[in-house]
Amino acid sequence: MIGRLILRGGLIAGSLALILYGLYDANRRRKRPKSDDAGVALAFELVEGVSLEEALSRGPLGTDQARRMLGDVCQALAAAHARRQAHGDLRPASVRWGPDGTAKVAPSPQAGPDATPAADLEALAVLAYEMLTARKPDSDDEDEAFVPVTRLRPELPAALNDFFAAALSDDAAKRPTDAAAFRAAFEECWS
Repeated sequence: MIGRLILRGGLIAGSLALILYGLYDANRRRKRPKSDDAGVALAFELVEGVSLEEALSRGPLGTDQARRMLGDVCQALAAAHARRQAHGDLRPASVRWGPDGTAKVAPSPQAGPDATPAADLEALAVLAYEMLTARKPDSDDEDEAFVPVTRLRPELPAALNDFFAAALSDDAAKRPTDAAAFRAAFEECWS
């Protein structure tokens, strides 16, 4: 277990430090008296700024901010996936952006066997939808998988409805295949 955590920490502390939280230290903890709980203590960078969860409690992001933040998250996921790592817990609470405008993704060292790049991309689609609408992509209408974004924000490009229909599809063959393809398809909606 500690090897996996340190491996994930090394990934985080390596070339991804601008996008993922930096790992400063990893130490084995001694077993506590009357406990079998030995473990690892990880010291991560403190990222000043606002979490996406906090921002979304006030409403959807502006389009420029959403596009920049999504670009940073896609870059982080692409780098992690290239190293055969998956985040496993991508959600608004795990994304922050600091005063310099760069979004950072909190690491998820407890990611289990269900953490896969495909699962990250599904979570990324939900995250992108939330950035633009400040709500989950659930619909009360059983005939629609999600509420079209242009119904919630008419000023958004209509192409986003098709993008989300694919990205949120139950059919994996319709979804973007990797973070770079996800970002490219998302950005194409704006041109």
